[in-house]
Amino acid sequence: MLLEGRIRQYCSIPGENKVIIYRFVDKDDVLLTLGQVGCPACAGNLDLFNAMGIKKVMFCDGGGVLDNSIQVGQLLVVDVE
Repeated sequence: MLLEGRIRQYCSIPGENKVIIYRFVDKDDVLLTLGQVGCPACAGNLDLFNAMGIKKVMFCDGGGVLDNSIQVGQLLVVDVE
């Protein structure tokens, strides 16, 4: 998406695991970032994003589950409001 010009870098947050946040070119109020490994790290980032005034965040990544009924590779969408 970056090479196609659909997103552009919005900002980066330095640290041990730098977080790069992208903004959609045609949807200025929607951001995209890669989730870090582990729920605590992702939750910490959500706290940080909230403090930055960011209201919409999309994490794209893989993850594990403890529910045997969920197959490997199954798409899961979590909506928390």
